[in-house]
Amino acid sequence: MKALDALSELVYAEEKVLTNLVGRVAQGLGPAQPLREGPGLILIPFEDGREGGAFYLGEALVYEAWIRFPMAGVEGYGAALGFEAKRARALAYLDAALQAGLEVEAIMALAEMARSERERREEEFWRKVERTRLEVETL
Repeated sequence: MKALDALSELVYAEEKVLTNLVGRVAQGLGPAQPLREGPGLILIPFEDGREGGAFYLGEALVYEAWIRFPMAGVEGYGAALGFEAKRARALAYLDAALQAGLEVEAIMALAEMARSERERREEEFWRKVERTRLEVETL
């Protein structure tokens, strides 16, 4: 799994587990200098199935954290949907840790666990949706 893919999966990890892992990498990163932190809006892209053109459905509220770690010589970025400041900060720390080569195995293992759990929840959701499907021919 690539670092960007791991960070995408870590969004789904439990916040407590994320913050515990951040505690392990924070010492190796050294002091943090916040560059930008706060709420922001991102555009939601969509592709028109008929015409093939791209357009934006709207905007989504995210919380962003962009942090520099001068001692380690890296910067980290994290964003989480809604107003989840702790999660965004944790992702920024873990992004920087991956770049600095700190606790890479632990971060990747957590990303794999988060992916497995996300896939399990999605499968459960689609099973529920499938049960509500109607056959038009029987109506």
